Amino acid sequence: MKTVRLLVAALIIALPATLLMAGSARAMPVFARQTGLGCPACHTVYPELTPLGRRFKLGGFTLTNIPPAVEVFNDNLPAGATGQPPQKQLSILNNAPTVLVQASMTNWNRPPPPGSAFNPIPAGSTTGHVQNDEIQFPQQASVVFAGAVNDHIGAWTQLTYFQQTGTFGIDTWDFRYADQTADKVWLWGVTFNNSPTFQDVLNTGGASGLPQTAFGIPYFPVPLTQAALGFPRTPLILNLVPGTAAGVGAYTFINDSIYLELSGYTAAKDPAVTFNDTNISLYSGTLQNVNPYWRAFYEKDWGNQSFDIGTIGMYSQFVPCTTIMCSPDLTTPGRYLDFGLDAQYQFIGDVHIVTAQAMWIHEISWNNPGLVGTLFSNTSNHLDWFSANVSYYYHRQYGGMISFGYITGSSDPIAYCTANGVAYQPPFGTCNGSPNAMWETFELDYMPWLNVKLFVTYNVFNRLDSAANAFIGQPNKVSDNNTVLLGLWTAF
Repeated sequence: MKTVRLLVAALIIALPATLLMAGSARAMPVFARQTGLGCPACHTVYPELTPLGRRFKLGGFTLTNIPPAVEVFNDNLPAGATGQPPQKQLSILNNAPTVLVQASMTNWNRPPPPGSAFNPIPAGSTTGHVQNDEIQFPQQASVVFAGAVNDHIGAWTQLTYFQQTGTFGIDTWDFRYADQTADKVWLWGVTFNNSPTFQDVLNTGGASGLPQTAFGIPYFPVPLTQAALGFPRTPLILNLVPGTAAGVGAYTFINDSIYLELSGYTAAKDPAVTFNDTNISLYSGTLQNVNPYWRAFYEKDWGNQSFDIGTIGMYSQFVPCTTIMCSPDLTTPGRYLDFGLDAQYQFIGDVHIVTAQAMWIHEISWNNPGLVGTLFSNTSNHLDWFSANVSYYYHRQYGGMISFGYITGSSDPIAYCTANGVAYQPPFGTCNGSPNAMWETFELDYMPWLNVKLFVTYNVFNRLDSAANAFIGQPNKVSDNNTVLLGLWTAF
């Protein structure tokens, strides 16, 4: 595998030169069938949206030029209604669902230590070997039913099979009602969804293999093996994964340039179910009461270029788990205020596609006083999360991206050096309690067809204070967290 890493490193070195010298189009086939538009109309590289793709989503997924398979009109008009159009009672589009398949092979710098969750060989054993590669085919497979329900209502509904857990269940859902004024100056709508940021139409915010906004670029589900590696601390707003929250919000898009949204979220799961499968218990728990979420941005389009700048945030009352089986203390939830800024630039030409994105989120948390000394060291903490990336694609077939992530914040040895009350590495105290982290993600992409993407991703960690020992129970170097991911994404 060393040869593979050397090859990947050589390709990574060549990528910046390619960028200086100068995509692929991905689309949900169900939407392409509904609209009759080619993939490049709404996407650069899946899931990144073009300006038209953003407007299609804000319009409730209702745009179509395909006649309905079934259409029923009310022909029983009242007397004197001559000349009035009949009322449409039912209109069903002939849309087949889309199947999404993702597969991966992950390699990390060394195998997990004996006696750990990913190495069943007893601690201290000198026999046996555990490989440091993991192949998942599929890593996950989804069925997506999406598109227009009628002229004003549309939806995205996704059911997913996860190989890591061997389960099949509800993934991301977004139901919308949208309309606009006669002069088309005001577009407005209502969204019902099950994950903050899933309804967002910008792709800012993200770092490969880490919690991120729902459609942050670069995007690929975290393999189970990477959950055993170093995992930088991230704001709560990025950890409310699909199915753990339910919300409703209202939004408007004014004069094709100003977007405003206000939503409210509450818990959508039993409090005994954790929010994610990572070994970090801080963000296992449940929301309490109604938690406001806001989003706003300004977009300027000219020719084949666009620029967006905006703000995002959420105020949450969150009850963390206090035991491995997650028995949260519902009496006094912690309070989290996340707010941030983001920007995006796109150039979409016939030959070249360039996208640059950046997002910063600041989090202030006020911890449950009863958990200070057991789950937290401090009564309050702060965290700053920053991510930026640049991508380039040639003839919508070859390309790549470079992403940079940085985290800093207040030190909290209990919160950042333990998982479910167990120290990351013995003896307790070898982790300094800082959440600081820095890493880069390099990705090369090849799209032989519009619905197939092959890629190689290399995550390089420069600093990981909050999880100084990624392989729990044994000290390691930060570079041991580096991973190579070979991936496949396809939709049909």
